[in-house]
Amino acid sequence: MRGRRKEFVQFLRIAAGSNGEARALLYAAEGRGYLAAGELARLVASTNSIGRMLRRLIESVERRDT
Repeated sequence: MRGRRKEFVQFLRIAAGSNGEARALLYAAEGRGYLAAGELARLVASTNSIGRMLRRLIESVERRDT
């Protein structure tokens, strides 16, 4: 079971990285005029929330591994 958890945490970290990349692309899209500032704020807030959830899940899974 240990290996499975370690692998799961790795996938969660990849997801967290992808979430950060999506956030960066939102800023780029807003800078090019594809998103209104209000829409950017809403979407960035969503990525921030998702990031917090992923961090908590990673911490929880890692604690169970000890």
